[in-house]
Amino acid sequence: MNWFRRLFTPGREPTPALLEAPAPVPPWALDLLEGVQKAGRAQARAMARIEALESKLEGGFADLRSRVSPRPAAALSFDEVLDAMDILDEACRTLEGAGNAPAAQGLRGVVDRLQRFLARMGLTRVAEPPVTLDGRLFRAVGIVERPDLADGAPAQVVRAATLAGERVVREGEVLINRRP
Repeated sequence: MNWFRRLFTPGREPTPALLEAPAPVPPWALDLLEGVQKAGRAQARAMARIEALESKLEGGFADLRSRVSPRPAAALSFDEVLDAMDILDEACRTLEGAGNAPAAQGLRGVVDRLQRFLARMGLTRVAEPPVTLDGRLFRAVGIVERPDLADGAPAQVVRAATLAGERVVREGEVLINRRP
């Protein structure tokens, strides 16, 4: 702070060093600036996606509550619950990608609790990508590029498959890997 005070002390002339042109910016500083800007934009995109998923999730739960309440338990379809679980899975992946592991862990707890509810009803949800594509359980709906997986391998479950014993109740959807 002394240099700042000296700059504005009455009766003193600015030193010639202060009037000289600033030193050139090193090239690594420009790379650092670009990296920080890219990270900021990526974080903003991730937060926008999380907010969109939260609003979808809230809307889905409101829709679920309105649909489940008036129906008797025997006529209840589990499609709304399964769709909500798929949205929760996507929200967990987004949160983990954004580096928010505690929130993702909390949502995983909700998914686990719903999974136990489905198990009590005799349903099994298959939400992990299989090693090879099983046409009976999953159908391919798109592609994604991941260099860590083999070409043609299921990379991500978009919609989980559901089984009642050995019978397929709901067909799942997966994204298939295509190497770049």
